[in-house]
Amino acid sequence: MAQNDWARWDYSSYNSPDGRLSNLKGIEVVVAYMIHEKVNLIAKYYNVHQIVPTGTHKETGQRIRFDLNVKI
Repeated sequence: MAQNDWARWDYSSYNSPDGRLSNLKGIEVVVAYMIHEKVNLIAKYYNVHQIVPTGTHKETGQRIRFDLNVKI
């Protein structure tokens, strides 16, 4: 899984070329539904937390993502 799936925090102001996305932990919950033989819908929920704070508090992030996949 690409780490950008976990969070989309911008650390460019900290001169970080990698976005410091390895400084987090969390969970991913996935639910998939097959609509048709060649069509499926996938819902993903992410809940992440910073491991080591970079400021006065730890950042957290929650998001949900929906993917509609169609095979041609």
